[in-house]
Amino acid sequence: MLKDSTCTLLADRGLSCLPLIRLCKQVRWQYVLRIKQGEGFRKKWGHLYRDWQQCQHSITQPGHAWYGEVLLWQEHQFPTNLSICWEAGYEEPWILVSDLPASHARVTTYGKRMKVEATFQDYKRRGCEIEDCRFRQREHLHRWLLVVFF
Repeated sequence: MLKDSTCTLLADRGLSCLPLIRLCKQVRWQYVLRIKQGEGFRKKWGHLYRDWQQCQHSITQPGHAWYGEVLLWQEHQFPTNLSICWEAGYEEPWILVSDLPASHARVTTYGKRMKVEATFQDYKRRGCEIEDCRFRQREHLHRWLLVVFF
């Protein structure tokens, strides 16, 4: 195991759920997960929480953001940090939960996932055809991926 290293799991809306968060906690990984706009949460206000609302109603236009502590998912009432940011030029806001403090830094961290996604598309469908490669040993594929990503 690597000493003094951290791992942050980035996941899209289709994978984000409480069991994944619990798994991250179990293996001591940090997480920044995008959730669906219709998810319910309660904003923390002092020592209390406000009424339930849906994420999609908290930010209504590009250029706005909100960061704070919440209870997420009415059925679980899971305490976490919520970062909602709708940057200009995007169709919708990013709604992110994390064990790290809510801030624009979570948006920046999650943005790294987009680079990886684009790279996967490039190497699968836009020319490299990785699924048609002739690697016969896993180590050769790992070396090739190391070169590609650095």
